[in-house]
Amino acid sequence: MNVESSLTGTPVQCAAIPYRLSDGVAEVLLVTRRSGEGWIVPKGKIEPGLGPRESARREAFEEAGVEGDIGTQPFDHYRHGREDGPLVVAFLLRVTREMSSWPEAKERQRAWVPLDDVQTRLTDPGLSRVLRAVAAHLDPAQLAAAPADARNSSSASRTAGASRGISLFRSGLVLVAVLGLIALAARVMFPHGEANGGGNGATASDDKDGRKKGGKKKDKDKGGEAGPVAAAGLAAAGVAGADPGLCRADGSGMQMPADVHESSGVAAGRRTAGVLWTHNDSGEPVLFAISPRGQETGQVRIAGARVQDWEDIAAGPCPGGNCLYIGDIGDNAGARPGITVYRVAEPAPTDRESRPADAFPATYPDGPHDTEALFVLPEGGMFVVSKGETGPIALYRFPSTARPGSSSRLERVVELAGAGVKRKERITGASASPDGRWVALRTLSSVSFYRAADLIAGRPGNPLVYDLTPLDEAQGEGIGWSTNGAIYLTSEGGRKSAPSTLARLTCTLPS
Repeated sequence: MNVESSLTGTPVQCAAIPYRLSDGVAEVLLVTRRSGEGWIVPKGKIEPGLGPRESARREAFEEAGVEGDIGTQPFDHYRHGREDGPLVVAFLLRVTREMSSWPEAKERQRAWVPLDDVQTRLTDPGLSRVLRAVAAHLDPAQLAAAPADARNSSSASRTAGASRGISLFRSGLVLVAVLGLIALAARVMFPHGEANGGGNGATASDDKDGRKKGGKKKDKDKGGEAGPVAAAGLAAAGVAGADPGLCRADGSGMQMPADVHESSGVAAGRRTAGVLWTHNDSGEPVLFAISPRGQETGQVRIAGARVQDWEDIAAGPCPGGNCLYIGDIGDNAGARPGITVYRVAEPAPTDRESRPADAFPATYPDGPHDTEALFVLPEGGMFVVSKGETGPIALYRFPSTARPGSSSRLERVVELAGAGVKRKERITGASASPDGRWVALRTLSSVSFYRAADLIAGRPGNPLVYDLTPLDEAQGEGIGWSTNGAIYLTSEGGRKSAPSTLARLTCTLPS
């Protein structure tokens, strides 16, 4: 018998609301089933022997792969789905550690969403109301000004005040009933109890060693290396000063197949004309073949490859002819010991499975980085560009001695921007022109074109910049240069597992 139901006639569940501060923006982590259900926060039943708070912590780890400091008292509660749905008691959880793999990674996907935008993803009215209260409660200015421990204590005082003011707790009787229900259920179900700190909504610092996601690192002066980029491309001022005549958008907002909802990279095939290759950033090791209009023409499983966080794809040469290079290079927490680039002979769209892929494992010379950009030059040189979320934006090169199956130490070529760049200025994709003369680096808001010879020599200079904001991409990540000169852009769907979108640019670059 469900003890909570026997006490109240209503099932009681627990939920965690994972949050972080990223570049001054408060974000919450949402999850959804890969089968296509709506976005929610991690939640589930209250486990015997754990209690509501620790059960909420467990749900955050199992469903979303995060750990951190969780409130000792509930922040709020809501009815899930409908008025007679289960009562969900929600705890705030300040994320200090984010795993790249977690127990339910195959069943669920996760997404960090700014609290200002979170309502566009939700269908549960109760959760919508609670997250509006969270948005009002989390003050980014105060959080940013305080060190981690101070944030915990300031969060405690704000939670207490906010909890008294939010709509569900306007009635003291409701608050007493909910907290009384939890206490009564806990006494019956969990006679040994759980550690319970004092203070309404205070957070307990349980993970002192966890890495704080999204925090800005201090960085030493790099002798002016970041100057050209800051002045001409990756800063907001660079987008404002971009050249509107540099490119022309021939198509935008074209929907891709429903299976492609997290397109993180795109590459124009060399073997078969008119084929684009893309992938999701998690799930199965599968490439999707699509047409220049976004229609699916095939799915190919990559033999011998695994998925931790696929973030980009490139077309390039290899000993057997034409190959695709897949970058398993993402590292949201900045904690991976190494990355892997898979090289595979380019399949036909009608193939069910590829030839076995070669794996090129590598480590950074200066510690882990979150990276989403990979490009390959016509002579076969492999490069990655760090995103700028867990450190500076920098270009790294695979050494010429890199061999399949043997770990390489990447070579740091040049820093393009220091740590602490704004979210819309972080690098999310890269592509080299088929003739090897240009390299395009994209962000959420712009694309910057560098002369390849200067860039890989460590002299990036001032890039040519084109503003992508008129395309209105939900979360633009992919960029791929085709042999006919067209540049394709992909974006994640943005809400409710919506399909990713495809756009096409025609750009005129100097000789």
